Amino acid sequence: IQETGTYVESAFFFFNDTATTEIYTEQIVGSVRCVQETGQKEHKQIHQFSAAHTNWIGALAITSDDKYLVSVADDGVTKIWDIENKKLVQTYYDERGKVNALVITSDNKLIISASASGSINIQEFNTDSQKRVIQKAHSEIINSFALTADNKYLVSGASDNSIKIWDLTTLQLVHEIQDAHENSVRKVVVTSDSRYIISSSQDRRIKIWDFQTKKLLHTFEKAHDDGVYHLALTSDNNYLVSIAGDKQIKVWNLQTRQLIHTEQAHAAQVVALAMSSNSQYFATSSTDRTIKVWELQLPRNKANSMLMELEQLEDEVDRLLELLMI
Repeated sequence: IQETGTYVESAFFFFNDTATTEIYTEQIVGSVRCVQETGQKEHKQIHQFSAAHTNWIGALAITSDDKYLVSVADDGVTKIWDIENKKLVQTYYDERGKVNALVITSDNKLIISASASGSINIQEFNTDSQKRVIQKAHSEIINSFALTADNKYLVSGASDNSIKIWDLTTLQLVHEIQDAHENSVRKVVVTSDSRYIISSSQDRRIKIWDFQTKKLLHTFEKAHDDGVYHLALTSDNNYLVSIAGDKQIKVWNLQTRQLIHTEQAHAAQVVALAMSSNSQYFATSSTDRTIKVWELQLPRNKANSMLMELEQLEDEVDRLLELLMI
């Protein structure tokens, strides 16, 4: 998908009930686009929220029921869009200005965003209730959020090089990993079993942390030749995809802690990454103004392969026994 205007900042997947794929993208001109990928690998724009914001759109998120799209921008505004009816349904304002990092709890009850001041805003979804704020959660800009599967804990990564874990019920700080990286923490993800936190940084490293003990388990040194901007996990937590300013995509085996694939992805910095829910595809966007959709081809699991071969052998034995009995 080639864009002729300003570059695409991020993208993510949405699978609808017609088995087609929709990719939502954000651009610095303040519009939100929905691009559809059909089974024939054709791409077309199916809707655009023009002039959605008056400034740079910093992040997008979609509810787990696929009904609503949330956008946040440099103008300090958060907006909720009805996807099916293609209309704006709610607007929230942040007097502190720029809003960047964004996440929605899987039960669709809370919208969590970050202000440029380093504060964390927690707003009940689609209501006029007063938002809760964790003031000065970080000393610098928060770049990324991740939630545990039960929505009890929020993980934040920021330009102050730290990773923090918050109790979403009490809004209290549970733990802080100071100097988690030597430079800005660009992305944090939590495995679906809540056992590990994985972080990436401008220092070109990717790190794996034990969620319970908060201890560092492994570091991918010089994972990329530039800052590592984004990470995405496969649904089984076995593989990790990373993108960076070096224009590359890399795929890592988290069981063996080995790099298994490198791809020269774009002509410029790769700035955003989205993984499909079935882990078969992922999308990347770049400052070269393109969005690319990739098929994720992973090596077969040896144990699963042996099990399949054993099952096939058993079926063949059963078939031969039936023939002998005839």
